[in-house]
Amino acid sequence: MDKKEYAVELKHNGHNCAQAVLCAFADEIDMTAEELKKIGASFGVGMGCMEATCGALIAAGVLLGLKKYDGKPVLRDAAAINRRFNELCGQLSVRT
Repeated sequence: MDKKEYAVELKHNGHNCAQAVLCAFADEIDMTAEELKKIGASFGVGMGCMEATCGALIAAGVLLGLKKYDGKPVLRDAAAINRRFNELCGQLSVRT
């Protein structure tokens, strides 16, 4: 099962969007799925249930930092992720 399918499965089985994305990458991060689930716990329904920035996008930013940050800025990479997310989803928040 690829990461997208696994994240969808996690989402359908009780994880919020941020948790699902974070946990789908547990095999690439030096953290357990339970630790990643805790990190994503407050980002359901758009950043803390405020219907704001999508939890899946927040998770992508967290993963970027965990995987790539080495003391140098990753803001350009984060902006690229945000642009691509917006292209694919039509917005960055969960508000309709």
